[in-house]
Amino acid sequence: MAYQGSNSVSPNLFQFTDTGSGRGINANLGWSRNITTRLTNSLQSSFSRMRQLSSAVFRESPERGRRAEDCGHVAEPYELGASQLSFTNYAGLNDGNASLNRNQTSSVGDNLTWVRGLHNFTFGGDYRRQQFNQFADSNGRGTYTFTGSATSLLVNGVAQSGTGYDLADFLLGMPATSSIRYGNPDKYLRGSGYDFL
Repeated sequence: MAYQGSNSVSPNLFQFTDTGSGRGINANLGWSRNITTRLTNSLQSSFSRMRQLSSAVFRESPERGRRAEDCGHVAEPYELGASQLSFTNYAGLNDGNASLNRNQTSSVGDNLTWVRGLHNFTFGGDYRRQQFNQFADSNGRGTYTFTGSATSLLVNGVAQSGTGYDLADFLLGMPATSSIRYGNPDKYLRGSGYDFL
C-alpha cells in the first residue's frame, strides 16, 4: 500500500495566489494457494485513486458571491473570479481555473497454473473498472483582449498602426475580441475491461 500527497502555491504578477493539492493511494492484495504439487491458484486485487484539486484565488470570495446573488444569479464556486484580461502593452490579469480530477481504478484477477512435465499452462482472467471524474472549466469567466483597435485613428475605415492604445480601449470597455465557454464543466466517465488467458 502506498500514499502520496502534495500541495502547491502559484502566485502571479498581481500577487493573486492560486493553490493546488494532490492526494493518491495505491493498494495491492495477493493470495496464492498450492492445490496440489502441480496446481497453483493465484488471486490478485488492486485499487488506485488520485485526486488533484486546483483552486483559484477568487474562488471562495464571499463578496463576489453576494454581488452575483444581488443580480439574481446564484454563482457556483468555479464561476467566481475575474475574467482574463489581455493587453498589448501591459501584462494581462488572470486568475487560475478551478479544476478537480478524481480518477479511480479497481481490478481483480485470478490465475490457475498447471505444471505438466516441462510445460506450464496458465488459465485465468482479469477484470478492471475505471472511473474518470473530471471537473474543469478552461474559460468559464470569459476572456477579453484589448489591442488599441477601438481607439485607433481610422483612415478610410482602416486602423492606422501606432495610433491606438489598449488601456484606453479597456477604460472604454471595448475589447478587440472576447470569448467564453458555455456548457457543463464536469465529466463523469466510466469504463470496464476484461481479459482471459
